Amino acid sequence: MTLERRPHSVAVNLRGSVLFDLGTADLTPKARTILGQVGDVLWGLPYRYVIEGHSDNLPIHTDRFPSNWELSASRASSVARFMMERGFPPERFTVVGRADTQPMVPNVDEAGRPIPRNQLLNRRVVVLVEPEN
Repeated sequence: MTLERRPHSVAVNLRGSVLFDLGTADLTPKARTILGQVGDVLWGLPYRYVIEGHSDNLPIHTDRFPSNWELSASRASSVARFMMERGFPPERFTVVGRADTQPMVPNVDEAGRPIPRNQLLNRRVVVLVEPEN
């Protein structure tokens, strides 16, 4: 997990490999522990949350996830749903799937070959913590 200050928010970057198994949107047990700790820090504070799901460039084509758009949105929804189950008000959340449109680092090298380490970094969920007003 890393924190990044942005102009109107703080971004909590959570590595997707810790939160989810490859190709799923089901939170791992470790994810539940980490998100529980994040929730403990944020509980009761007057913030809004934008939960962004991000994927790498590897295509997915399943019945549940026809593309990375559905996968990334479902992952963001899983995080938001977990927080709401812990008592966070639903009206404070916005859920966004970004697919592979905003990579942190290039998914491929100059020759177009995949960079597995970078793909791993690009699979993530970002929680933007914003003031309520």
